[in-house]
Amino acid sequence: MWKRGKHQALIQIEFVNKTSPQDWVFRKDTLQLVSNGVDPQTGKESLEYIPYVNMIKDATQMKVDTNKYIEYIHFRFTARGLQDVPSRGIILYLCSLQAEDAGGAAYVMPFSSRHCIVFRSNLGKYSTYAHEIGHTLGLYHTFHNEDDSGNIITIDDDIRQKITAWQDNITQKENEKNGYLGAKSEYFDSYPDQKAEVEKFFDNYKARYHQYIQEYPISMNRDKLKFDKGKTDNIMDYTSNRTFFTKRQWEIMQQETLEYYNEN
Repeated sequence: MWKRGKHQALIQIEFVNKTSPQDWVFRKDTLQLVSNGVDPQTGKESLEYIPYVNMIKDATQMKVDTNKYIEYIHFRFTARGLQDVPSRGIILYLCSLQAEDAGGAAYVMPFSSRHCIVFRSNLGKYSTYAHEIGHTLGLYHTFHNEDDSGNIITIDDDIRQKITAWQDNITQKENEKNGYLGAKSEYFDSYPDQKAEVEKFFDNYKARYHQYIQEYPISMNRDKLKFDKGKTDNIMDYTSNRTFFTKRQWEIMQQETLEYYNEN
């Protein structure tokens, strides 16, 4: 079912069994270092790894914070220049980790994102594979977002709220950068190369938020059809019987495939 659906969206599925998983993604000792803000390569605390502190919520069961883990994968992909991903490829990680609040995880943005995850709890649920690949190829959930009181947030209001939050994040990162550099100004005056690295670290976050501000309205307005949560059999819903994509969803995935996953 889910594999045929992907073929209709111009996506071919191939499973690759690797006996030696990438160290930077899966090994327990590596993840524990990262969860302590330590660079696994140097064994020292690093500014770049601070965002992943407490990524592991339960070391015994290897239960992770979903958002921090996928952020970590995104960080590692960026650092490696996507060298592990074919020019037309998306990597779907089938991993033994657990998450408190999700069976899988994936980015809709940036549009060129190439990785998604299925956690241990959902390895036998093939609709989860299709669901997460759907996110990677530009699909959102079929249901409305809600506020803390359970009220539906319209798409236009959602876009405005997200853009405001990202604008605030840009300001926050600029303030954090200036505060960090100011507190160690004498040190960075002596080591300008390291100062440049710190500036790059914060500026990369700002660039991502700017990218989200540009891409989010586009992605949200591509398909405004929404339903109540759990009331459809759509693969992008939250229900136990997910069986189909709509024609519009196929078109969105086709568009993303041709634009971002085409070797030409």
